[in-house]
Amino acid sequence: MSDEINLIDDICEDILSGDGLIGVQHPFIYTNQQEVIVYPYERENKNSMAYVDLKQQFENEYFVDSFFGGNTFEMLHLLLTCDEYMRRDNHMLNGYVAKQGDESYLNRFK
Repeated sequence: MSDEINLIDDICEDILSGDGLIGVQHPFIYTNQQEVIVYPYERENKNSMAYVDLKQQFENEYFVDSFFGGNTFEMLHLLLTCDEYMRRDNHMLNGYVAKQGDESYLNRFK
């Protein structure tokens, strides 16, 4: 967990012991819901593995990279996929790193 998130209570074991993956929605999505929020998906480089077109945007689903988890199989799949995306961008796009770094690849994984 990075310093971008502060825990204010204990995390119950049952949250971390379920099937699939869990994540924390980025705090900025809880701003004024009257405003149109443009999430910081990678939109600068269409060739990036992290690229998300405005039409593909996942409504109200942008996750912070500071806290996520899941069962072993799902986590390995997530981490290996994101690692492959980053390696491809690094190799194919001459060291390119998506706008929000690993968080961009995490949010492209969906």
